[in-house]
Amino acid sequence: VAASNAFGFDLFQQLRRQEANKNVFFSPLSVTVALAMTYNGGAGRNKNAMARTLKVEGMSLAELNRASADLLKALKSSDPKIELAIANSLWARGGIRFNEDFLARNRQFYGAEISTLDFGSPQSAATINRWVSASTKGKISQIIDKIDPQQVMFLINAVYFKGQWQKKFEKTLTKEQPFHLTGARQKPLPMMAQSGNYLYHRGDKFQA
Repeated sequence: VAASNAFGFDLFQQLRRQEANKNVFFSPLSVTVALAMTYNGGAGRNKNAMARTLKVEGMSLAELNRASADLLKALKSSDPKIELAIANSLWARGGIRFNEDFLARNRQFYGAEISTLDFGSPQSAATINRWVSASTKGKISQIIDKIDPQQVMFLINAVYFKGQWQKKFEKTLTKEQPFHLTGARQKPLPMMAQSGNYLYHRGDKFQA
């Protein structure tokens, strides 16, 4: 968990620099899981670089996989009011032999569905997109539009999340208010509101 959080913040800082002055929205869990699955196929300098990036130096591959499996299991059963679906898959080009240990570990620890497709068929991209759509309740309908002749495998992680407010906002209290952007700019937006007693924290350069 500590490694996953540290990697997520590093990734956020990198994306924030690349997308300066834009809103950034991504799933650190999704990226972490996808890279952990990929890490199972790493070796040499490639594997060492991934370990540094993922903050898992000092952990064996077996420890990382067990921890990842435990984390995914804990997230799925954390709150009955939350609907969370995490789906992993590997789509391999037919006719190419892949390392069986790599496939087995992804199936065992990450619950990955493993399929072999004829990448030369135009139906292959549609098959992958149907899986993604089903795994995200239709929220993501397409992830690829075509398959390049150089591509031999797709490793895909899909996360679907739907949660309820612990304390719901009354729609009648929503009013248009000024939202303060960077600098002195403002933009009118509908703001939810409610009153109550809430925990408050003042940290270094932020309040929450």
